[in-house]
Amino acid sequence: MLDEMSRGELMKNEESFSPFYNSFLSLCKRDGLTPTAAARNAGIASGAPTAWKKGSVPKPEQRKRLCDLFDVSEDILLGYKKE
Repeated sequence: MLDEMSRGELMKNEESFSPFYNSFLSLCKRDGLTPTAAARNAGIASGAPTAWKKGSVPKPEQRKRLCDLFDVSEDILLGYKKE
């Protein structure tokens, strides 16, 4: 579970991130995960969220794993649609 400080860190400066990363943060928050924990749970390197935060987008296989982890469509994961 996330403590209050971690929750604040997840949402800090959210508006300046890419649609994908904003969606990723929201899904992490919904499921009580940190970005690093979500990546690990999906079998993705724990450093990947740092690259995503800087604007890169996960590779197709990583997107599939994240969609499976969060049980959402790729459109929701990428921020094209809201849940």
